[in-house]
Amino acid sequence: MTRHSRFSLVLAAALLLGACQPPATPAVTATPAPTPTELGQAATPPPYTTPAWFRDGGLYQIFVRSFYDSNGDGIGDLDGITAQLDYIQALGVNTLWLTPIFGADSYHGYDTTDYYSINPDFGTKADLIELVDAAHARGLHIVLDYVASHTSNQHPFFKAAYAQPDSEYSDWYIWEDDQHLTYQSFFGVASLPTLNHSTPAVNDYMLEVAQYWMDLDDDGDYTDGIDGWRCDYALGSPHSFWQQLRRTLKPLNPDVLLLGEVWVQDAAAQEPYFENEFDALFNFPLFMGSMGGTERSNDNLWTGDGAAAAITTLLDEQARILPPEAIPVNFFSNHDTDRLATELSEMPDRLDLIPWFLAALPHPPAIYYGEELGMFGHKGGGPIYDEYRREPMDWYAAGGQGQTTWFKPKYTLPNDGISVEEEAADPASLLNTYRAALALRAAQPALRDGRYTTLRVNPRPGVIAFWRATDDQIITAFFNIGLKASTFSFDPTTAPGPLADTPTNLVTGAPQPVDATAITLEAGEFLLLDWTP
Repeated sequence: MTRHSRFSLVLAAALLLGACQPPATPAVTATPAPTPTELGQAATPPPYTTPAWFRDGGLYQIFVRSFYDSNGDGIGDLDGITAQLDYIQALGVNTLWLTPIFGADSYHGYDTTDYYSINPDFGTKADLIELVDAAHARGLHIVLDYVASHTSNQHPFFKAAYAQPDSEYSDWYIWEDDQHLTYQSFFGVASLPTLNHSTPAVNDYMLEVAQYWMDLDDDGDYTDGIDGWRCDYALGSPHSFWQQLRRTLKPLNPDVLLLGEVWVQDAAAQEPYFENEFDALFNFPLFMGSMGGTERSNDNLWTGDGAAAAITTLLDEQARILPPEAIPVNFFSNHDTDRLATELSEMPDRLDLIPWFLAALPHPPAIYYGEELGMFGHKGGGPIYDEYRREPMDWYAAGGQGQTTWFKPKYTLPNDGISVEEEAADPASLLNTYRAALALRAAQPALRDGRYTTLRVNPRPGVIAFWRATDDQIITAFFNIGLKASTFSFDPTTAPGPLADTPTNLVTGAPQPVDATAITLEAGEFLLLDWTP
């Protein structure tokens, strides 16, 4: 009997036990974020390594429902992603992160009702296998969303346990009363009850889920299924569980990616989640240090709010504190934030700066679908909220085959110059700027995986400067993110190796004479210089 068969029987039993349904408005309490705990380690733990294929690449986040509709029902699906793999590959990324595709009741899918089935809106397991195979044939990797901190309140296990203290699933959730009527949930949302990771059966079940989708054909080979997991709200599950996940999956496929969503503000708070837990974490310290709050726009470093030195200070801390193999994934927007074009709407020219900055930073960039086009999106005030941040991908000037229609957009407008159709042929478009920046990163070893060192400039306000270097290449990056022109100097003797007399401008390909005592950059201007002798 396969793992899937065993858990299908468990689900069936739970459905029979779940005759008592939760009330429409159950009593819930918000789940407190767990405090770090230590887990006893094996006598000889394996060395900490992370997937080289991800360190060198880039991540493209797809909100599946909004991306591309293959069958005309208005909803994006797995076959639609397969149909657009050429577009994604041409962008210059090598990894696709799909937001939840398993059985769920909501449009966003983070309320899982069945971890072993594909949401029929998106297709079938066979469609996923086709997508994975097609991606692998192109050298692309597929990462799925993994929600281990909570389920839906319509999940059979929860329905079997609600108001039934004697249920075999009673200790799968965290109850606040003996009658099992009040329970902890994700930020107090009644439909998202918190899983109890103190119960070994919960952990066993979630570990089985993770293994199942890594071996799609159930042949015992865990290298030909999905390539990794993006672990949702990692703060909501204890360190011991993530350590157990790593110990379980890495022997099956050492190159499987474990990517954590850990909303913390500094490198010291990130550090405990590496080594024995995750390969990579989304770089929330960079996001929070540069983009301001998630509920407002134009309150960020790029529009003049904050000090440029905060970025290099953070990057210095990460280089000093985090393990050398750790991978902070750099991003400036995702499905839970306002879109980047909205964040920079008062200074839209700064949008062209972002892809070059992402390409120059150490570690992989993450791009939210449509970010490369300049799509807008701002959280609504109710009853519609994050849907406006997850509007249909804009493929055409005014609609066409594959355009999703599940949600009437507020910001994605016809003939506004923002679409794949309108931008693909324009060399100066934001789409082609992203393509050029990511191609440059892929072509330059020092940008792809070189060492990072902050370059001190004088005076400093508004200018971010750093070295990227390998043993064979030295690059400097200068970004003026201030609101006015800046003239500054730097000390070439601080270089991580010998420098050529005249560097090459990596964007233009031409020699770029530089006077280290007086470099002038206009507001929003940047230089990427190759000093390799």
